[in-house]
Amino acid sequence: MSDFIDAITRPDISVLTPYQSAQRVLANNETTNKIVPSANYASGNAKPVWLNANERPSIDGVNSGEQEFNRYPSFQPQQLIANYATYAGVGDDQVLACRGADEGIELLIRAFCRTSTTPSQADSIIINPPTYGMYEISAKTIGARVIKVPTSAPEFQLNTEQLKKIASANKLNEEGVVKLVFICSPNNPTGNLVSAEQIEKVVNFFKDSALVVIDEAYIEYSSANTQVGLIDKFDNVVILRTLSKAFGLAGLRCGFVLSNSAVINVLKKVIAPYPLATPVADIATESLTESGINNMYSEVNNANQAKSSLFSTLFSLSFTEKVFPSKGNFILAQVKNAPSLMAALMSDNIFIRDQSKQYGLPNCVRFTIGSESEMRILTNALIQFEKKNND
Repeated sequence: MSDFIDAITRPDISVLTPYQSAQRVLANNETTNKIVPSANYASGNAKPVWLNANERPSIDGVNSGEQEFNRYPSFQPQQLIANYATYAGVGDDQVLACRGADEGIELLIRAFCRTSTTPSQADSIIINPPTYGMYEISAKTIGARVIKVPTSAPEFQLNTEQLKKIASANKLNEEGVVKLVFICSPNNPTGNLVSAEQIEKVVNFFKDSALVVIDEAYIEYSSANTQVGLIDKFDNVVILRTLSKAFGLAGLRCGFVLSNSAVINVLKKVIAPYPLATPVADIATESLTESGINNMYSEVNNANQAKSSLFSTLFSLSFTEKVFPSKGNFILAQVKNAPSLMAALMSDNIFIRDQSKQYGLPNCVRFTIGSESEMRILTNALIQFEKKNND
């Protein structure tokens, strides 16, 4: 473990011996959990006899094809890790597979933020609202504090001056310090990219005291803007990724944490013994083959074209106050009466997301980019709403 990561890790986690599942105990490679039995079989058994995990023996009806559902899955499936590492341009030891990026958020907070019965002594995370709500919820769930450094419309860029002030006062040897800075780029729900220059500034501000976590859940819609290259440049950078968005596998619940191996090894202490089910790992691995990635980018191109069309439609409607540029698979718009629009669309069985309660987003709604037919239905409903309000 690097000295910096050791210093910011919760002391009790630093000394924690992770739960050793049956597979991890025998693993020849702890990163991939690949088990290679001895070539010398004293009893002549060429096929392993697994009697170490209290699993039910295989019987007809339990397994499917080559998938042995009676056996626990790998801790970190080797081929999945290798495929994602290749796709993301990082090393295998810089990848942790988890149950969606949401679990990555929770793991980071649990591993690095100390809690306390005295609130002022609990460690903190920084968020930059309006942004993804689970950062705050995950922190408060375990008792960590949340510091909000708002951005402002229309650009929604970071308040780097305020972040610099916080970083200057952040001392690792004190109680109640900032441990994690969450930056969502492209940001949800605003859709904007945070400038690469701002991100690197913040990473530098906190390079000796906190991890900067860049949530890239929507990065495939603007793939040239990934900050993954910062991982090898700084010790304090973490990237969150997911297969839920551009890969179209939201129901699968598979995400990734990318960082240096020291951070990944800390997270391995607190993650569940078997985070991904066997079918999840298999489907995720297949989605990360060359054909799967090509299909994903084809769908991204379609979504970006549909997004451009919806942007034009929204911009032309009289009830629209503002349409925010988006680098995700959604568009945020400020309208004259969000509840009225929501109700009208719901009456047509069309469901969008009200973001009016988010900081600085009064009367704002978010439209996800759907299929061609779904976007046609939405466009027609918006035009009808316009006509009805102009009558």
